[in-house]
Amino acid sequence: MAPPFGAAGRRGAGESSGICRFEDTVWNLLKYVDPQDRDRLSKIMGFVKPYWKRIVIVFVLMMSSTLFALAYPLFMKYLIDTIFTGTNTGLLWIVVVGMFLVGILRYVTSAVGGYINTWVTSRVLLDMRLSLFRHLHRVPMNFFSGARVGDMVARINGDIAEVQSIATGS
Repeated sequence: MAPPFGAAGRRGAGESSGICRFEDTVWNLLKYVDPQDRDRLSKIMGFVKPYWKRIVIVFVLMMSSTLFALAYPLFMKYLIDTIFTGTNTGLLWIVVVGMFLVGILRYVTSAVGGYINTWVTSRVLLDMRLSLFRHLHRVPMNFFSGARVGDMVARINGDIAEVQSIATGS
């Protein structure tokens, strides 16, 4: 098999446009995933897909929070190079107010992004639990008579808790 980023994707050999599209890259990478893992990934993505807009919002907010954090060295550069050396002391209040506003923006974007991330994570986990609950209601009763219910409940709770720890990073 050819490497994923050098392959032509779904186009023919002579039809390459020279532009790497996201869909082509994902398509090429998915060819290398085990079919069983691809099925599992598609099931998980089925739970995540309804919340993709909020996930994009979280990504944008977290990236902007990071960019706001990167603004502090720029402010410090102006403080040291122009204000403390005495070349332009009129910039002092502008830099101080700018640092204050950037700090507030960083805090707000980080807090809102964290809140939305927590909300999306809890909704995805709730959808997974509801799906499991509905599935258990459709299972024939003779399955439960042959299985040890305590072990099954412990395994289900453990699996959901493992998914939750992966999703929340804790």
